[in-house]
Amino acid sequence: MLDAILRPAGRPYAYKKGTNEIVPIQSPKTVAEGIAVGAPPKGGLVLEALRKTKGLAETVHDDETIEWAKALAIREGLYVELSAAPSIAGAIKLIRNGTIDKGDTVVCELTGTGLKSSREYSQMVKKPLEIEPKLESLDQILRT
Repeated sequence: MLDAILRPAGRPYAYKKGTNEIVPIQSPKTVAEGIAVGAPPKGGLVLEALRKTKGLAETVHDDETIEWAKALAIREGLYVELSAAPSIAGAIKLIRNGTIDKGDTVVCELTGTGLKSSREYSQMVKKPLEIEPKLESLDQILRT
């Protein structure tokens, strides 16, 4: 089964309404710039693939994208591009609402490095502590 996780601006409405008409969006705004496509050139193919596989389409908002991008960094040490985080946010949303069973196998593609989203990350996290490049400095900061 193929699932698509989209920004609200991506509007999974065509799939949910059973139509092939994708209404273009002028200048979609999102922290996940890599998926901010107002008129997806292959939208019809995506709809076809979703229907053939009896998949589903779900939306993820910027706050969910940011929450799970931070969680991936903190819990897993993964610095992903913000355009990758919606796949995790969407999977969690679908597990929480019971669409995906906790025992199901789920694959989330996390392509793209967080370096592409450095500006956005710098606004989401505290500035790191700076220390002298000496073991004594590291030891001192770890003890406080």
